[in-house]
Amino acid sequence: YTHFQYTLPPFAAGKCIVTVHDILFEQKEFKNFFPLKGRILNHILHKASSKRADLLLTVSEFSKVKISEIYGIDKRKIHVIPNAVNFEFYNRYAAHADHGKYILYVSRIEPRKNHLNLLKAFVELGLYKDFKLIFIGKKDIPYKELELYIEAHREKINRRLIFLENVTTEVLGDYYKNCSLFVFPSIAEGFGIPPLEAMAFDKKILCSNSTAMSDFDLPEALTFDPNDLEELKRKITMQLNTEFKYHQLYQNILSKYNWHDIAQKFKVLLELHSSNITKDVI
Repeated sequence: YTHFQYTLPPFAAGKCIVTVHDILFEQKEFKNFFPLKGRILNHILHKASSKRADLLLTVSEFSKVKISEIYGIDKRKIHVIPNAVNFEFYNRYAAHADHGKYILYVSRIEPRKNHLNLLKAFVELGLYKDFKLIFIGKKDIPYKELELYIEAHREKINRRLIFLENVTTEVLGDYYKNCSLFVFPSIAEGFGIPPLEAMAFDKKILCSNSTAMSDFDLPEALTFDPNDLEELKRKITMQLNTEFKYHQLYQNILSKYNWHDIAQKFKVLLELHSSNITKDVI
């Protein structure tokens, strides 16, 4: 077997495994988040590769359903092998610096990730008076609306809004460990690892309930509609003023997204496939 991400080459020896994490760019409600040229190219390559794959994998039930619907592939031929939290995030890094009180969001910076609504909530709630807002992630697709909002409110958020990128795993763990609240407002994801990383540190979280994030089965108090600014503001206020009480819930969720167990399931799937047995082991 040779394992490829998303796209197969024209020729490959042996059997091919393809993991398609998501096809959000194919969904009409999310198409505007992706450049047209990339959508056209990826449609051709991802669809062809998904149909050619000897073993087709994805990372969430949400993505499985969409790949089946949009590419016309039998669900029984698509297997869910989810992502998990890296072992390093269970080391519970000691604090290396005093960052003060802050709200954290870890993600690439692009319109689909919805940094703008979180920043609006931060400004409209007046949280800049007591907290910083820290965005950790690489700037990817241009995000003009976010830039314009920052410029219009620069007087209020100057030195309270911080962008960081290219941080080490240890530094990232340090920021997770010491945040007052982790918020993940993304509009669309094929999976969404950062909320799980924050859970590994037993941090207060708020997570979008859209697309694949609904797979986490979080309680209503910890989720929100990413397009509903008022709900986000209300739940940020609630979480900042509520004692943490979700340790056992987090442990139950993280037990599902464990690399050791996932590797064992992948091994079983490969053995079944080699024996020409077709069933989903997840």
